[in-house]
Amino acid sequence: MKQVLIIGDGMADLPLPALKGLTPLQAARLPHADRLAREGRLGRARFIPGGFPPGSDVGILTILGWDVRKGLPGRAGLEAAGRGIHLAPGETIFRANFATVAEGRLVDASAGGVRPAEAQTLCAALNAGLGEEGLRFVPGVGYRALMISAFEGLSGVRCKAPQEILDAPLAGHWPAGPGADLLRSVMERSHRILDGHEVNVIRRDLGENPANLVWLWGPGEGAALPSFPERTRRKAAVAAATDLARGIARAGGMTVLDVKGATGDAKSDFGAKARAALKALDGHDLAVIHVEAPDEASHAGDARGKVAILERLDAEVLGPVLAAVEKAGGRVALVTDHITSTEKRIHQAGEVPVALWGPGFAPRREGLAYDEVHAAASDLSFEAGHEFLEYFLEHR
Repeated sequence: MKQVLIIGDGMADLPLPALKGLTPLQAARLPHADRLAREGRLGRARFIPGGFPPGSDVGILTILGWDVRKGLPGRAGLEAAGRGIHLAPGETIFRANFATVAEGRLVDASAGGVRPAEAQTLCAALNAGLGEEGLRFVPGVGYRALMISAFEGLSGVRCKAPQEILDAPLAGHWPAGPGADLLRSVMERSHRILDGHEVNVIRRDLGENPANLVWLWGPGEGAALPSFPERTRRKAAVAAATDLARGIARAGGMTVLDVKGATGDAKSDFGAKARAALKALDGHDLAVIHVEAPDEASHAGDARGKVAILERLDAEVLGPVLAAVEKAGGRVALVTDHITSTEKRIHQAGEVPVALWGPGFAPRREGLAYDEVHAAASDLSFEAGHEFLEYFLEHR
């Protein structure tokens, strides 16, 4: 049986004043998602185990059935795998966000989005200014860069994710532990290099936030995961734009699909992901589609933009997937990894909606819709979120 798993990153939310007290899932018109809830099984899951930070690395790994309580690879190591970067012995890699700081506060964790050419230029400036010290910067997707350090003993440094300290003073959130002084020095010097750079002069002239600081976090020393095909006895393919999702797939032995036009933001070609995933089912048992854009809208504080993205996901991804899988007699699941509060612009742990549709998933209740409120009332719950995938794949 062919199966498709769709992960809408950060889709779940809290009631928003801008939406008259509704969440974006409640406010959006989602005929296909609501059909899954109405005709299949609507439930809820906790994909961020207690004690873990509510990040997409934890959430996506858990959705795909890995129990992160047994070990969590460093986020940057997973992203390096997504870019095909192999670390030399002793090297440590960090996620490096191009961010905006003003008056000693981090006001934008993604600098409002960074164009590929800008990222290339800014990384070159950082390498010119800091590269002789055993550091090198590699551009990723948009504002997401990586820093590779030749200094040993940095993997244990404690760093906070930038999206979790928005509008907070930098003074209380610098890295801590072994190597913290080095990282703080790099970040402070990155501000001196980037703040007056011509890229940021132009960005300010255009009314855009400057990418005037590199925030380092998520250290790792490479990534290795138990084999997905061996664990599930299935071949899986993943359509995703972000290095994180692609890195998880590659580290776990899944096929990574190259999708033209997939950018990891609202400009991404959602339909191209759906078409690539459906085509991959010819040689795979499971296709996974990851859509980052809902999460990005929340981090931007854009409630109506998030609603529009959810409606696009429903029309351009779920619609064609549901039609094709129904014709083939297969199954579809729609999930999200964590709550992303549009009002606070941060990730939050908690239960999120899941929907399973197709043979074996007969409805238990009537009048359901795919949103947080209806899911909370469901009798289907995955408190141990890593058990969700096995249920989806194996339930009869």
